[in-house]
Amino acid sequence: MTRFKHCMLLCVILCAGCGPRTTAPIEETRLNVVLIVADALRMDRVTAEHNGKPLMPKLRQFASESYDYRNAHVQATWTKPSMATIFTSLYPEVHKVLFGIHDTIYEGQPPQADVLSDSLETMARFFKGNGYATAGIQTNANITEAFGFHQGFDSYVFHKYPDYRGRDVTDESIETLKTLNGPFFFYAHYMDTHAPYDPPAPFRDSLGTPPALSADDQALLADYGTSYIDRVLHEMGLTKERHFGNLSPQGEAYIRQRYDEEAAYLDEEVGRLLAYLRENHPNTLIVVTADHGEELWDHGSIGHAKTVYEELSRVPLIVHAPDAPPRAIDAPVETADILPSCAHAAGLAPRREWQGRDIVSNPEGLDPERPVFTSTQASIPGSNVDLECVVVRTNKAIINRKTEQTRYYNLQSDPGEQAPSETSAAEEALREALAAHHRTMEAHPYFGNAGATTSVDAETEEAIKSIGYGR
Repeated sequence: MTRFKHCMLLCVILCAGCGPRTTAPIEETRLNVVLIVADALRMDRVTAEHNGKPLMPKLRQFASESYDYRNAHVQATWTKPSMATIFTSLYPEVHKVLFGIHDTIYEGQPPQADVLSDSLETMARFFKGNGYATAGIQTNANITEAFGFHQGFDSYVFHKYPDYRGRDVTDESIETLKTLNGPFFFYAHYMDTHAPYDPPAPFRDSLGTPPALSADDQALLADYGTSYIDRVLHEMGLTKERHFGNLSPQGEAYIRQRYDEEAAYLDEEVGRLLAYLRENHPNTLIVVTADHGEELWDHGSIGHAKTVYEELSRVPLIVHAPDAPPRAIDAPVETADILPSCAHAAGLAPRREWQGRDIVSNPEGLDPERPVFTSTQASIPGSNVDLECVVVRTNKAIINRKTEQTRYYNLQSDPGEQAPSETSAAEEALREALAAHHRTMEAHPYFGNAGATTSVDAETEEAIKSIGYGR
């Protein structure tokens, strides 16, 4: 019996008969748990190659030595609702953390934003309640203490991106880990594959000379954050006119190269943290994932939050358990499964309200027919975006809840989702899966709860706008 399975068995025996809120005894064999999130990291970049060499060799190697879930979907395609799902194992329809900055309702009043309610138990609170030390270091302004994401952490440190980069996150993570006595839960959130796509030396131009830019492209890129927000707000239907043009095909290729160079840089820094953990904390369950992917003109635009196409909804999900044999897993899973899986690996009783599943105890026995779900209403209330999708095997339906239009895709014959159809041979099964999902959401005890909001101060609002959110 491997140490991983022995630890799980021992802890399950110790927890037998415990109620859903009972704190389990602490054992020396209790696994540490580490969650590493790479913001806006596309799944295809983990396996991508450039000139015959892996773009992200360290993460690829780590995946080959772990449980590599190759069909993992997020439940929302931008950070705030997606991380709320990862932290609570609740779908966005239930936790109701949907939006970033709301418009000011009354003149002179500060803007509002959705907040993770303290009535919901977070991943950190769950582990802290079971005797774990908890610490987090993150760089996304949408999930700061102001929005409730600090709950349960003994230490939850936010540093503003892009002032704080991957090397900084890894350095501080290592120093923090040196202070933690096991068992511990640790969370690190990297932002390097998120706009503004400005890789540091020596990664800048490491993939070759970038495309030559026209004067118009150079002007747009000189204030890329503003031109990006201008485009996004217009595509969301929140502004009537554009004030900036679009990049040329050469400008788009330039951005794709910068994104890939950021991915290579991210790989170096996440790889450095993984090496430290495996050498110094071998009794650790390590989860590496992304909160969403990134659209790079796959469907005519850039960024995230506006669609539920595969480049946004499918993400890397790699779980490394001590002594567990590596395995590539093609069965569909969701990022809502992360918390139940970590709890199971640590031998802790699951919460009845969790909506995800344990995917680590029997990875070869996962259901290949399991439907997976993703939705988005964009990041700002009042947008023209209200989408949900369901995937069953290689069949996918995208439903526009504003227009009630449904588009179907066959991901086997059309993996890039370029040929939508108004009908599908799998239409009935997809609709039934979606209807069952809606019934499950409505039956959840938290479904009727109103979402919580909080006022946003000027500093927080500016930090959020600096990474492309808000007006």
